[in-house]
Amino acid sequence: RPQAQRTAENQCSSCNAGYYLSGTVCQAWAGSCQNGQLRPLAQRTAENQCSSCNAGYYLSGTVCQAWAGSCQDGQLRPQAQRTAENQCSSCNAGYYLSGTVCQAWAGSCQDGQLRPQAQRTAENQC
Repeated sequence: RPQAQRTAENQCSSCNAGYYLSGTVCQAWAGSCQNGQLRPLAQRTAENQCSSCNAGYYLSGTVCQAWAGSCQDGQLRPQAQRTAENQCSSCNAGYYLSGTVCQAWAGSCQDGQLRPQAQRTAENQC
């Protein structure tokens, strides 16, 4: 504050980057970032602002969110290995991993019946 407006010592009218005015005192934007790294102080404009996230998480605004989802006919990747929603790591019997999705072994049998789904390990198994 200008000298003429001060009623006590250390009265602020504005603050440096990373700080906010609380009454007449500058306070640092603090906080934490669950599953990631907190923004450097000079870049913060609020509490709890993340700048980057740990493996398996993505930055949504200033918060780290887990890549989630489900894996139909298989098992989800461990959290730290996910880079998107719905990523499978392995598949149930009768299915194979195509990228990050479980696909059923399919096909047809011209002169017979296909094996039950859970017994197939390739296409067109009679």
